[in-house]
Amino acid sequence: MALSPKSTTKEAIKTAITVAAGLFLLGMFIVLLGGNRFWEEYDVYRIRFDSVKDLTVNRDVKYAGLNIGRVRDIYVDPDNPAKIDVVIGVTDGFPLYKGVVARIAQKGLVGDNYIALKMEGEAGPPLEPGAWIPAVSSATIQDLAEQGSQLLVSLGPRLEGVAAGLERILSTENTAKISAALEGVPPLIEKLDTVLAKVDRDWSELAASLKTGADSTTAAVIQTAERLERIREEDPDRFEQ
Repeated sequence: MALSPKSTTKEAIKTAITVAAGLFLLGMFIVLLGGNRFWEEYDVYRIRFDSVKDLTVNRDVKYAGLNIGRVRDIYVDPDNPAKIDVVIGVTDGFPLYKGVVARIAQKGLVGDNYIALKMEGEAGPPLEPGAWIPAVSSATIQDLAEQGSQLLVSLGPRLEGVAAGLERILSTENTAKISAALEGVPPLIEKLDTVLAKVDRDWSELAASLKTGADSTTAAVIQTAERLERIREEDPDRFEQ
């Protein structure tokens, strides 16, 4: 049964509408996946960094962990090519105050970089849209990993030198010399113990002898003093002469 021209036109229109709807939904999905939310209104602020560390447009902007906006634009500062200017969009009506600072942070160990805002010190007056937010530097996990790898590279030759030195110290020849030297330690310790024991005995004998001599001297002095006292009592005139 042949289709009528009217029926064919209706089917074509339905097909076109279906294709257009599919393309629209696909486009919306791509837009949302890319982080573009054109229906949202933002207040624009600017930040100047020395390096953006792989930051890209549409990355999150967070304040104290709250998701409050997105990165809108990134470009080289025309007045100072050593700086990178970042334009962020903050949800309309979200208050920012003087004293807030910005840094580039990273989600987890391998996550995307984003803009992190936080308050340092006391909050000042509200920031007007379009104001510049001061940037502070901070090390991400990627920066620490790069620094660690550079440190290992710089320490590599030194570690190799230490390993070579240990290898020379622990060579067969040195090990044999150390073993031979250690074999003579026990007899040396025995001799040292004997000498110390003898010194201890000699010192004890000397101390006893000195004590005996001192006691004898003290007794002689006491006896002499007593004798002189008796003589003085018996013959006082003898001492007066």
